[in-house]
Amino acid sequence: MIMRIGVFIVLSLLIQVTPTFAASCKTADGLMEQAGSGGKTERLLRDALRACPNHVVALNNLALLLEDAGRLKEAETYYRRATEADPMNPAPWAGLGDVHTAQGEAAEAVASYMRFLDLLEGERMRGNPSGLVQYENEYRDKLRVARNAAGMPEKEPQVIRDRKSTRLNSSH
Repeated sequence: MIMRIGVFIVLSLLIQVTPTFAASCKTADGLMEQAGSGGKTERLLRDALRACPNHVVALNNLALLLEDAGRLKEAETYYRRATEADPMNPAPWAGLGDVHTAQGEAAEAVASYMRFLDLLEGERMRGNPSGLVQYENEYRDKLRVARNAAGMPEKEPQVIRDRKSTRLNSSH
């Protein structure tokens, strides 16, 4: 739960750096601030989305609330909308992977977790503006579990593959 709260709070800060943020969504920003302070959060997030339908932070945070409430199909819909609104934002991919895991959709979870981890590399290169890099190991573990559940072998690191190849070639 600590990570989930962290993503919720951190995403509120991403509003200034998200490229899909438009000037016409100023109303949504005000509603997001109110939602961040508690109260009728789901209603405020939905109001923010009425004002700005592609507001990535509102989409992600509403999905997170729905996921926590066990409304997984709805959560999946909002996470998907968030990934479409800003495909380079890693947070919704993590949430989408968690929803797929909860729904027993291991292969889909693997794809979402891999996308999240791929996008974290870009975050790291930009100095981790989202604060999400700290969750890398947690999501690598989730990816490993999802791979096992899906019956997918874990990829060996390139170094190990190279060593095996060298041993096979030298034994001839």
